[in-house]
Amino acid sequence: MADGADVSKTVKEIKDKTKAILESDTNSNFIVDILELSESQEEKVLVAFARSAHKIFTTFSSRGKLHRQPEQKSATKGVREETSSDPQDVFNYWLHEKYLVALRRLLNLLRIGSQNVKEFALCTLMKFLVEEAKQVKKFPNVLFRQTCDALFDGRYSMKNCIERFAEYLEYDDVRFYVLKNLGKILGHTSNATGTSSQAQYLVENVFTMLHLLKMKDKDEDLNNLLTEVKKSKNGGSEKFENKVLDLKQHRKVFSTVWIAFLALPLTSEIHKKVLLNLHSDVLPHMTDPKLLMDFLTDSYNTGGVTSLLALNGLFVLIHKHNLDYPDFFKKLYALFEPNIFYVKYQARFFHLADLFLMSTHLPAYLVAAFVKRLSRLALSAPPTGAMLVIPFVCNLIKRHPSVQVLIHRKQVSFSFCFSFCTKHYNTTS
Repeated sequence: MADGADVSKTVKEIKDKTKAILESDTNSNFIVDILELSESQEEKVLVAFARSAHKIFTTFSSRGKLHRQPEQKSATKGVREETSSDPQDVFNYWLHEKYLVALRRLLNLLRIGSQNVKEFALCTLMKFLVEEAKQVKKFPNVLFRQTCDALFDGRYSMKNCIERFAEYLEYDDVRFYVLKNLGKILGHTSNATGTSSQAQYLVENVFTMLHLLKMKDKDEDLNNLLTEVKKSKNGGSEKFENKVLDLKQHRKVFSTVWIAFLALPLTSEIHKKVLLNLHSDVLPHMTDPKLLMDFLTDSYNTGGVTSLLALNGLFVLIHKHNLDYPDFFKKLYALFEPNIFYVKYQARFFHLADLFLMSTHLPAYLVAAFVKRLSRLALSAPPTGAMLVIPFVCNLIKRHPSVQVLIHRKQVSFSFCFSFCTKHYNTTS
């Protein structure tokens, strides 16, 4: 590792050569030196390189000198031949080649650099994205796809970097192309035969991005673009704008990504986090929410806290999308066990269970089964649990008068149980 004096000297060299390049095209060979210096492992040197690359190539781009020289294939040899020998065109082509080298270096730093270097590399790449959009008059998805490949590289944890990227998700065009590229990445992943170690962090990286991504509700809300593309006289960018400003297109790519993501082997922690907000952040924006039916029913069948968290999504599918789940109440009944009073999401669970049992069309024997089960649980429940159960049972009996026979019948067992619960509720309240 270089000492502080050597690092400061290298940083100064990069700054001086950058200044010389911007002053005169004759100093452009210094770009090669700066690219060589970027092979350093020192954070300060790499940050200086990122800043230098941005200044150099955005300046040349604004001067109209950063573009690939036109090429054509030889009709006889099938190889590319230069179509211009003009010195300025040759210089511009050379600049473009060095620009591509700088991009590759920044993409590599985005994967393996320190957190500070990663953030500088990411911001520099996004600035280049904006500059390219000005030149090509459309969203430069070639560069953006390479950036997405780095952000979702399963070999590295990119969570912190993706959280830094969150500010760009406010832009509708960025959000659309994140989803579009992510859909392709996940599609290739599902067809790949690589080892699990190569995708060790893929689920974490993708979930971090999806958790931060917030969809819009109306077409008129899609009006915030990072790359302001003005329509040309011949309507050249019209197709681009139609896609980015069309909510149906956003929902289409959103649905594709979520279906592909949920097909991955999720960790228990991420599985629970997905279920926590699936009903509010995902289902309303799906082209067909019933596509998640299998995922939700499998989650519900898992048992434990996972089943509790799946209730929200199932509630939406059953009540808004006519999901037919014959064994639903049987499995709901099985969730009412003594440990229900000690889980994190007990209040949410009882709220949802009350919603499911609210219908007056439920058969009396079904409601009676829940009343008996809950009353027994109240006998051994902690005070906070009893405070949830007793009003729950009272509401069920009031809502379904036909089950009042449980209270008035001569057998002592349930009458005693319910009387005890009622007294306990009155004293604690």
